Amino acid sequence: MSAGRLRHDDEDLGDFVNRILEEPASTGTEPVGVEEEDNSEFDDNGSESSELFGGHDSDMDPEYLPSEDSSEDSDNDMNTLDQRQLVHNQLIQQQPNPHPQPDNGIQQANQNIEPNYLALTWGNTNQNNLSSFEFNALPLISQEIRDKIEGASPFEVYNQVFVDNSFFTEIALQTNLYAQQTIESGVPSDKSRLKSWLPTDEKEIKQFFGLIIWMGLVQMPSLNLYWSTKNIYKNEMCKVMPRNRFELLLRMLHFSDNTNADETNKLYKIQNILDSLNEKFKSALTPQQQLCIDESLIPFRGRVGFRQYIPNKASRYGIKIFKLCTEKGYTWNFKVYTGKSEGRRVGLAQAIVMQLISPLLDAGRTLYVDNWYSSIALAHTLKERSTHLVGTLRKNRRG
Repeated sequence: MSAGRLRHDDEDLGDFVNRILEEPASTGTEPVGVEEEDNSEFDDNGSESSELFGGHDSDMDPEYLPSEDSSEDSDNDMNTLDQRQLVHNQLIQQQPNPHPQPDNGIQQANQNIEPNYLALTWGNTNQNNLSSFEFNALPLISQEIRDKIEGASPFEVYNQVFVDNSFFTEIALQTNLYAQQTIESGVPSDKSRLKSWLPTDEKEIKQFFGLIIWMGLVQMPSLNLYWSTKNIYKNEMCKVMPRNRFELLLRMLHFSDNTNADETNKLYKIQNILDSLNEKFKSALTPQQQLCIDESLIPFRGRVGFRQYIPNKASRYGIKIFKLCTEKGYTWNFKVYTGKSEGRRVGLAQAIVMQLISPLLDAGRTLYVDNWYSSIALAHTLKERSTHLVGTLRKNRRG
C-alpha cells in the first residue's frame, strides 16, 4: 500500500473511503479491499468466484445480493470503477458518517430499486420465516348468475351472463349515431347506399355478428360468394340478411361516439365495450385463493399501431392481452397491451400486475407468474397487501 493510501488514526472511515475513491487509479495497484478478478478461476458456468466480486449472481448462493444494475443487455462483469463504488457503499453502511453526502451513488446507478431492497440476502426458507396470510374471501358465483345459468345451455350462459342484450343495444345505438353523423357531414350521391340507410337495432346487430362468426368458420375466397345462389356453396346467408345491408352495416359499425373520443387512448373506439366485458367477467364470480397472470396473443395481421410480433407464439403476429385467471382457467380480468406509456413510476410488468389484481388484494391470495413479471419489488408490494407471489426470478432482473 502506498503512503498516500494510509489511514490516519484520527481520520473517519467515511472520509478515508471517499479520499481513496477520489484518487486516480494507479497502474498495478488496487484500492484497499478490492481484489483483481482472475477470469481463470471461472469454469464454463461461472460457478467459482473470488470472495467478493467474482462469478454471476445465483439463487443457489445463500449470500446472493440482488444486483439491480444488471439487465438482459448488460455484462455481468464489473469494471474497476464499479468495484470501488460497491466497496465504498458497503463500508459507509458499516459505520455512521458524521459528514452526510448527497445520495448520488446507488440511487443514480440503480433507478429502479428502492434502497431497502439492497439489504436483502438470499437464503433457505423454512416455515418460521415465511409470512402467512389467511384467505378471508368466499369464492362463489353470485345468486343472480346462478339463477341465469340454472339448466341453461352454453350459448344461453354466454348470451345472458357476458354478452347480453344491453351489449348489442349499445352497439346498435352507436352505429346509428355514426351513420347519422356521416350522412349529415355531406350529402350522399344518388348511387350511395347511405341513401337507403335505415336505423339498425339489437336483433339485427346479433344477426350481423352471427354472420361474422360463420364466415370465420366457413372461409371462402371472396365476400360475394357467401351470398352466391349456386348449389355448390349451399349458402343460407341471404335468408338472414341481404348482402348490401351487411356491407352497409360493416361500413357503419361503431362502438363509441367519435365526438367524445379520447385520442390519447389507442383503444378509445372500443374502450367502453372492453370495460363492459371486464365488469361482467368480474361480477360473475369471486375467485378462489390461487390466481395466475400471463399474456395471450390474439391472431391479427391488420393495420393497428400496437400489433405485436412474438416469434415463439403459434400465430406470431397479433394483439397481446394480459389476463388474470383463476385456478380453473376463468378469465377474471384482462388488459389489452397498446405499447409503452409515459409517466409510469414502476416497471411495466409490475404496473400490469397491480392493475389486474388490485380488486383482489388484502384477502390472503397467492399469485403465480413467470419470470417476466416476478421481481423483488413486486413481491414486497404484494406482501404489504397480504398477497403471496410465486414465480421464478431472473438473475439480471432490475427491481
